[in-house]
Amino acid sequence: MDETMNENNQKGGSKKLLAIILVAVLVVAGAVAAFALLNKSPKAKYFLAEKQSFDKVAEHVKEQYQPEVDWYEITQKNPVKNDFELTGNYESPYGGFSTDDMFSPEQIVNNSKLKVSTQTDLENKKATMTLNGSMGEIETGDIAFSIDSHKLSAKLPFLDELLQIKDKDLAKLMNEADPMNENKFTLDFTKFFEKSSVPEEDLEYLKKEYLDMIYDELPGDAFKSSDKKIDVDGKSTDAEKITMHLTEQNVKDILSKLFTKAEKDKKLKNIIKEQYEMQQFGSSFADSSMTGMQSADDLVKDFTDAMKEANKNLKDFHIPDGLTSTIWVKDNTIVKRDFSVKMGPEKDQLVTLKANGTQSLGEKEQKFAYTLGFKDDFSDGKMDIDGTLSNKDGKINDSIKLSVNQFEAVYEADETLKDGKRDFERKITATDKDSQTTGSLTWSGDATYEKDQMNSNNKVSLDGEFLEGAKVAVNLKKSAKTVKEVELPKADQTKDLGTMSVEEIQDYFMNDVAPKAQQYFLQMLGPSW
Repeated sequence: MDETMNENNQKGGSKKLLAIILVAVLVVAGAVAAFALLNKSPKAKYFLAEKQSFDKVAEHVKEQYQPEVDWYEITQKNPVKNDFELTGNYESPYGGFSTDDMFSPEQIVNNSKLKVSTQTDLENKKATMTLNGSMGEIETGDIAFSIDSHKLSAKLPFLDELLQIKDKDLAKLMNEADPMNENKFTLDFTKFFEKSSVPEEDLEYLKKEYLDMIYDELPGDAFKSSDKKIDVDGKSTDAEKITMHLTEQNVKDILSKLFTKAEKDKKLKNIIKEQYEMQQFGSSFADSSMTGMQSADDLVKDFTDAMKEANKNLKDFHIPDGLTSTIWVKDNTIVKRDFSVKMGPEKDQLVTLKANGTQSLGEKEQKFAYTLGFKDDFSDGKMDIDGTLSNKDGKINDSIKLSVNQFEAVYEADETLKDGKRDFERKITATDKDSQTTGSLTWSGDATYEKDQMNSNNKVSLDGEFLEGAKVAVNLKKSAKTVKEVELPKADQTKDLGTMSVEEIQDYFMNDVAPKAQQYFLQMLGPSW
């Protein structure tokens, strides 16, 4: 029995190591050092081409969505008010229902409306959200929420008092509700207002300590270059062929140093912890059945253990042919790529990854065609992805097709952009050739961006055999503008839930809130109820 458990543990560890190796190898293959710009060795030119190619794609995308990028920057630095109105359209394939049938699908969808208004001030750490729903003449009334650096409030239409709780008190109640858990739950609402991106200083640290380190560790003699003539997009072109070939020992040496450094790097672990807590609303969840979440400290511990285990098992890992990545470069950008690596925990358990294709990265139009391959003892598959991204004088036409076996997905966009006004139609079509079924989602509308405000109209519609003839669409109107300040909801009375025990809160909602809510909704529905 012990031998069986050990074998299972080894297999589980091998699978985990394989996943870690796959990610790490991609990092090794794509690391770019800044000082490569000043060095013209094959190694430097390889990574310079990677950087230049990435920058060209990023610049193309940024130019295409410049109004949205500019508006996002405004929302990060100023108080902003957003108003949303959501409605729907539904047509049954079986004909219309009686107008007296207020709960038919048509009546519910076509006569319902949801309004949401939000105000956000990231600098001063204040935000509000008000919801109002209706179906015909029936309205829910305003339901309002607000949050600041340490307090969460709610105003319900059937209560005179404003419900309120502080982050530290909410954490205390969570711990009281789960007394058997030794890991205590903490909460900090200020994290809600922090930008979701990694801080610039942390990115600079990761680049310097890891990407630059990987670049330094890559042996110069692993890179070879020569001139070649190749076909790209049906045209013959001269290009410089640069091949990076890392032996099995090269890859293991670099990964070992990477794992060792990451295992002991306190700053890296702090970055991981901060990003995790930010995604969890500034909370440090206890690893309990109540929250269903892993604590940030346990996440960091698992990361440390994974790095240690990966480093320990690395010597027995197999990369028999090493790693080979070949690029063809013209005008400092990549026009063709061929990547392959075979690896696995055992000689007879190898996974082969391949990527090859061509690309043409112009200023106004970019084309690409790639095939990604995956092969192991159980499967041998590939995914083809090709497309054209075109932005000429404000006329945008994008097309991307992804094919896997008998499944095909196509994204098409037809847009115009002029003086901050965008008109668009974007469509995703999915086809299963085996069952000969097709479905599509179409997003169309317009958006206008000015210095301190924006407005947009959006319609999302579905089509396909799965709807059996029904027509379904969702409409969203949005208007946004900068405001002087965010005003938090107020009330003559305030109920501080943080001063109450779990039992007192349960009693309050059962015997006070629930009866008032029931009475309110009965009045809202009218005398027929």
